[in-house]
Amino acid sequence: MENILSTKSLTYRYDQRKPDGVLDLNIELKRGEILALLGPSGAGKTTILKLLAGKLQPQAGEILFSDNPVIGYVQQRLNNLDEINVFEFISEGLDYLEAEQRENQVRSILSQLDLTNEIESLLSELSGGQLQRVTLAKELAKNPSILFFDEPFANLDWSLKEDLLDEVMPIIKDREITVIWTTHHYQEVFPFADRILLINSGEVQDLGSPSDLYFKPNNIFTALYFGKNNLLPGSLFGKSSELISLRPNQIEIKTDEDSNSHIAIVKEIQSFGAYDLLLVLWQEHEVWIQVNPNKTVPEKVYINWPDDSLHPLS
Repeated sequence: MENILSTKSLTYRYDQRKPDGVLDLNIELKRGEILALLGPSGAGKTTILKLLAGKLQPQAGEILFSDNPVIGYVQQRLNNLDEINVFEFISEGLDYLEAEQRENQVRSILSQLDLTNEIESLLSELSGGQLQRVTLAKELAKNPSILFFDEPFANLDWSLKEDLLDEVMPIIKDREITVIWTTHHYQEVFPFADRILLINSGEVQDLGSPSDLYFKPNNIFTALYFGKNNLLPGSLFGKSSELISLRPNQIEIKTDEDSNSHIAIVKEIQSFGAYDLLLVLWQEHEVWIQVNPNKTVPEKVYINWPDDSLHPLS
């Protein structure tokens, strides 16, 4: 599949004395690919998004497009809610169409996002969830080839966010729209992203599939970014690397000893609804283990792990 967008040594610094903005970014995006930009506040996510969307001009490097893409940009919230209705708002981006075509396009996307009944509602009358649906509808009505998501779901509660994503993402996949998506919440993008670019202080820390970044992190920063993890001396496992990354859900727990198990003492149990986390002491090291919820756990347990789950950190 052809590249729709690529960058060469893309750089933008707000202050040359500080590690902000983005430094020497080289990426390639294919048509229909979903790329998530993750990292802490101030890492450079929004700077990358604005550079790629043309809202900032790079200080060095270049951005290459395969053609003249139609671009959509969805931000976190609308700052000014003009006294116009939903139809008028979405139609603003469709001036190139004749009146009948414009109306058909608006009604089609509103139907797909379950907003048909709101076509004459004023923007100021909509709930937060409805308003975000309408904002997405406006950009999707343009039939974009590239869609930029600037944390558009940040202000929605989790159940509403899940419902909206379940409605929007099939449309995006079906149309093969390329998406560049910034967020602070990796749980939001894990089910949908083809790749994740993890950035910190303007520099790329890791780039790969969600599974690769989670189970095979490139460095300590990546290993600790996606929730609880066990970073343990490689010598404990007979490995030459200084540190080993071992995710809590890769450790098996047993109540009976066998030849491959290791004795550990349970210190703490934390419940997260869908699962529990045990904090155990093994070889004088604290280790987190994920288990099924409400499972009765004795004070002493036996733990084990597949050898291929031990990932050495560079």
